[in-house]
Amino acid sequence: MNKYYRYALFLILGVTTLEVRSQTSYDQLANYYEMFDNVQLNTDFLLNRGFLDPASLERSKLTWDSQHSGYVVTDPSLWELLYERLRLSHVSLPLLADFSSFWNSTAVDYRTNTTIPIGIVNMNGEYLDPDLIEANFDLGTGKIKSNAPMELVRLFSVSNLQGVVYSGNITFNLDTQLYFSDRPDQVLGLEIDFDDGNGYSYYNWGNLSIPVSYSTKGEKSIRYKLFLSSDTLLSYSSLDVQLIEAAVPAYSREIAPETTSNGRTTATVAGGVYEVHLGCDHILDKPIILVEGFDPLKESQPNDLIEKYSDIGIWTNLSASGYDLVALKFNNNHDGIENNAQVLKRLIDEVNTDKEGNFENIIIGESMGGLVTRVALAQMEADNLDHETGLYISFDSPHKGANTPLGLQEFGHDLLDIDIVPVAEFLLKAINFLSFGLALDGVIGDLDDAKDLVAANNALAARQMLIRHRHYPNEISQYFLDFQGFLNTTGYPSTSRNIALINGSNNAGRQAADDANNLLDIGEQYIDKQIGCRCCGFKANLDVWVSPVNTSMKVSDVEIRIQAGILPCVQIKTTDKNGNGTFDAKPWDLSPGGFTDADGGNGRDQFSFVPTVSSIDLDQTLIDGTDGTFYYNEDGATNRRKAEIIRNNQTPFDDIYSDPSNTFHLRESGLWLELGIIEEQEIMHEDMYLQNRVIESSWLRDYEANHSITTGNDITPAAWMTRGTSEDNKIIDAGDFIIESGAEVTFTAGNNIVLSQGFHARSGAIFKASTAPSSGACNQPNARLMASQGTARGGYSMVLPLPEIGITKSKDHQEVVFEVSNYPASIKETPYQWVLRGESTEMNSSGRTFAVSDLKGGQYSIRATVNGTKSRSRIFTIPATKTDTEVENPNFNLQEADVSQRIVYPNPSSGELKIHLHMAVDSPLKISILDLNGRLIKNLSEEFRALGDYDEVYDISDLNSGKYIIKIETKESKVTRKLIIQ
Repeated sequence: MNKYYRYALFLILGVTTLEVRSQTSYDQLANYYEMFDNVQLNTDFLLNRGFLDPASLERSKLTWDSQHSGYVVTDPSLWELLYERLRLSHVSLPLLADFSSFWNSTAVDYRTNTTIPIGIVNMNGEYLDPDLIEANFDLGTGKIKSNAPMELVRLFSVSNLQGVVYSGNITFNLDTQLYFSDRPDQVLGLEIDFDDGNGYSYYNWGNLSIPVSYSTKGEKSIRYKLFLSSDTLLSYSSLDVQLIEAAVPAYSREIAPETTSNGRTTATVAGGVYEVHLGCDHILDKPIILVEGFDPLKESQPNDLIEKYSDIGIWTNLSASGYDLVALKFNNNHDGIENNAQVLKRLIDEVNTDKEGNFENIIIGESMGGLVTRVALAQMEADNLDHETGLYISFDSPHKGANTPLGLQEFGHDLLDIDIVPVAEFLLKAINFLSFGLALDGVIGDLDDAKDLVAANNALAARQMLIRHRHYPNEISQYFLDFQGFLNTTGYPSTSRNIALINGSNNAGRQAADDANNLLDIGEQYIDKQIGCRCCGFKANLDVWVSPVNTSMKVSDVEIRIQAGILPCVQIKTTDKNGNGTFDAKPWDLSPGGFTDADGGNGRDQFSFVPTVSSIDLDQTLIDGTDGTFYYNEDGATNRRKAEIIRNNQTPFDDIYSDPSNTFHLRESGLWLELGIIEEQEIMHEDMYLQNRVIESSWLRDYEANHSITTGNDITPAAWMTRGTSEDNKIIDAGDFIIESGAEVTFTAGNNIVLSQGFHARSGAIFKASTAPSSGACNQPNARLMASQGTARGGYSMVLPLPEIGITKSKDHQEVVFEVSNYPASIKETPYQWVLRGESTEMNSSGRTFAVSDLKGGQYSIRATVNGTKSRSRIFTIPATKTDTEVENPNFNLQEADVSQRIVYPNPSSGELKIHLHMAVDSPLKISILDLNGRLIKNLSEEFRALGDYDEVYDISDLNSGKYIIKIETKESKVTRKLIIQ
């Protein structure tokens, strides 16, 4: 051991206790910060303080290539983290104090806010490469040498400070308070392309309100081009437009809190709010009730449910047939499921009271909402109450429990104890693994959101659903077991038809991963991340593993090391948090199921969130048996297919609608056709077939179809029973349609009513039938949209949903393939249009897939349009390649004595070039234009200039369109800039 490290060990043992602490914060970096006390700085920012992870510094530095003069890729959360890092790096005056006060004073609800501020950072700071710290450390002073080779770093970012909007009409605010700079640059103006189809627009510098309208949903790539007196820089940001125009409800109502029995105890129930959206007849008569699932951030609104069914075309069809949507939101979404079931029961009562006629309700319960609906309907039946519900759709609901890997639960909780920005940044990007399957992309904007998401994992409703919970690392969660006991006692409703719509694979497909065989395996890592470095003062190792089977194992590990004592590159562990658990034989993580993913919404390393066997409530003995979590398999043995499972009463559901692939929990991808089949076969608003039903005494029921009603013992069309793909076949027992004495039933159809053998109206029953035009069809001869606007499936015309865009990049990012991922390949007649846009790039294509290659570094938007009407966009980035960075301006960090301020504009130019110069001393000046290989194309100026400011205009209309280099030379300096002529 050499002398240096013997001394280091002495200092460690002398000044600190070698203990593993439970929390790591900036306070523990005091020794690291003090090392830089003697360093001579020319700026106010010592970036080693705030940028403990070198990779985070690289992300905020300008990238130079042949396509851009200089650019960065950012987003609202990265902009705020950059600001926080700069604040931590500040060593003198509180230059950055204004932002927090501004932001706190303008904090608004992002769901209703349509005014978005724009923030700009244009800073110089100094940074000592961690690899040079040891060589520049003075052991005598215990400090880094004053003449250490500090790199002058320019950090730049322009971003809208809100990432998600719920309106197509937005106002962007340019506020000079939100321009943070320590540079001498003068801001001249901005060009901004809001990705609204209008391209760049120029704005003079000052306080401005800029209205922008979006006509399509999706992610928008926003490009900010900042014109400075020294150069022109580009910053990419993003905005997710999740709603263009909110559907306006006919009315909304509150369900007040109350104290009531929930089936287990007497509890105070928080109540809720619901919106009513009427069909085309503007009468509440055919209610479809939508019940929300678990909302970890408690930010969903009733309109979100309406929007989903609008996007996939279902609401278009049903509204045209007079159906109404009633969307329910709970005041306390995290409350016990049995409590919120009492809220739904009151809603059902109100709807039954308010609706005209006696049409049966349809209830769609999403995820947790399916459990709420099951409990509410079963309890109403137990109390001899007619819930008037004919169809209950359980949409990927966890009847046998939900699964979030134990390691991910522990990991998210442990990271919140670490008050270090690099860890916070990683958490913000990865925290979607605790989203309970909701599409939270872009919504997690700050650390408070992340904390709320972790806290939601401990909510009562979450504990009732999660099979494994971090508070029970060695056994099944007791909350889950208690709730399962309650569900088993409560049972299912028996007077409604109960069907399961599931996101899990129906052919026992395992979950996907980004590995050699594209399958998730036991022992793989969801997360394997290193942040910081040995000489950065901070280093983190973050690991999460797939849950094992039949063993005890560490499934998460958070290790943080902080510099010890006063010596560099010597660290001690200050945080070591492990998640450990004992696991049984069920591989829940990789089982078939509606999935979410472990890496922040990028779709790799998917884990089963609602296992298929849970969403169909498979008999527990089968789940406990051999290969139990993979039991349901339409491609497997006969006894594992849905027809036999239903016939043998191994599921409580009357039918199951599914897809061969695992799809994202509650996303419509892969399921919109199944929803179309449900619309045709279960809701039956065109042609209705009624069998195996008993209308009880005192019940009042109306049935209406646009075309026909047929009733009897076994009259469902053969085409519905044997479609050729077993997952689409309708399962329904033969049986009579009986109207008991004291009941009243009315049939109304547009064309004909057929009463077949097996139809019975008992003595004392009232039965009415009419072939008058359906009032529900709003007197339209055909309320369905024409097939040219949709797609055919078994003779059924289904309106197309908004396209979802799948993006696959090659490992080297040299090829990118786009695909409309929610349309089966069998739909070939649909016209597709693609538009790919980036800086100086636009490509168009057609077809279901679109492949591009050799894109330059930067951010791009890709928009898919189907049938000319359904359109959605996504953004993606291509990292700068070595070839890109080889053309970097070599003089960017040059100390500029003669030309301290200059600007070349407009850039791109169409024939005229303006150059602003500030000569700091008298000097010869030469301005020339070169090609990208450095060959002289044109001399613009070669003359002597005295100290002063100059504004020159040059004619370059004789140059061909293309990319050039403009070179400005004085006697002591040379500066080059990229120039585009078009």
